[in-house]
Amino acid sequence: MTELRRTTSRVKKALFDILGPRIKGARFLELYAGEGGIGIEALKRGAGYVVFVEISRKNIFTIKKRLPQGMVNRAEIYAGDVGEFLRSFIPSQEEGLFDIIFADPPYSSEEYEVLIKGLSQFRGLKKDALICIEHFHKDTLPNSIGSFVLLKRYRYGDTILSFYRRSE
Repeated sequence: MTELRRTTSRVKKALFDILGPRIKGARFLELYAGEGGIGIEALKRGAGYVVFVEISRKNIFTIKKRLPQGMVNRAEIYAGDVGEFLRSFIPSQEEGLFDIIFADPPYSSEEYEVLIKGLSQFRGLKKDALICIEHFHKDTLPNSIGSFVLLKRYRYGDTILSFYRRSE
């Protein structure tokens, strides 16, 4: 089992500064949620709905415990593998599509391949969706993922936030 690595407060602040007003009312998907810090912060900043995808039972319990009581009805936890979630997700309608995906796979792991492959086939994104992947600066991500192209990379110490948007 991979050791939990929390997103630092510096990187979290930078992420939400970059997302800015885009977070208000957004459907937000947190992949490799860990203890759910990013998704919970998204809810606190006005996201309309957050789905957490996490495989660890211990982390799922922590997410449930940390979710503010008034926000439970705006959150859902998928207990399972990220690759399986991305393959099996079928949106019910336009409202079921996500505006923002945040993914933080274990650094220097094979999960990056699972994530890239899964995202390139994922049917759950709105046309103007944004994907953000947090990764170690030595882990190289592609310039495109399916129909999404790299928009910008931001570096904070050893951490990089890579943002992708659908190509025009």
